[in-house]
Amino acid sequence: MSESQATRRLPPKLLALSPGDLQPEGFAAWLKDLGRCVDAGLLGVLIREPHLPDALRLYLALQVAKRLKPNGGFVAMHDSAHLARAAGVDALHLGFRSLPLEEVRAWCHDSLSLGLSTHQGDLYGSTRPDYAFYGPVFETPSKVGLKAPVGLEDLAKRCSDSPVPIWGLGGIHPETAAAVLDSGVAGLAVRGAIWQSKRPWREVQEFHKHMGGSLD
Repeated sequence: MSESQATRRLPPKLLALSPGDLQPEGFAAWLKDLGRCVDAGLLGVLIREPHLPDALRLYLALQVAKRLKPNGGFVAMHDSAHLARAAGVDALHLGFRSLPLEEVRAWCHDSLSLGLSTHQGDLYGSTRPDYAFYGPVFETPSKVGLKAPVGLEDLAKRCSDSPVPIWGLGGIHPETAAAVLDSGVAGLAVRGAIWQSKRPWREVQEFHKHMGGSLD
């Protein structure tokens, strides 16, 4: 392992995905909520806003980093290698529409962590990610009719078989967090349970309580 590989960071135990439908006029309010979530213990955010132009996604990444980095937080970008490089984030997360992981790894700085979203039946290629999402664990509105929930038993098998750490994703709420952690995941990736709440920082507090008092 090279020195730069050894410095690659993995997400914290609770990783919040951005809402996915942010508009420029809503940035200030969301960043204020994010600040309160950070105060409540949130240490990681994956920026996934595919409908925003590059300039606004870069701006958003820099603003998120400004709130998280002073606390040692973790910032990742989804599917935008050029922006990840410009923003100086910790990780680039890839999905099924992204460039192949092998191509991205050859282009990115070796210290940048690469994450990969996976579903039932997916296999890693010749180049492994540094970490992976797996799901949906439970039913979630964004996957209805597209991907059936894998459930906790299949998630546990995936964690046992995977050569890289797994973050469970999909339909996870504070009340189910402990059961998902018991399946062997390294952490939880959450979107709706946090941002669809009128008080997202309260949800972060609830996750903290149900995850054994630690979100890192």
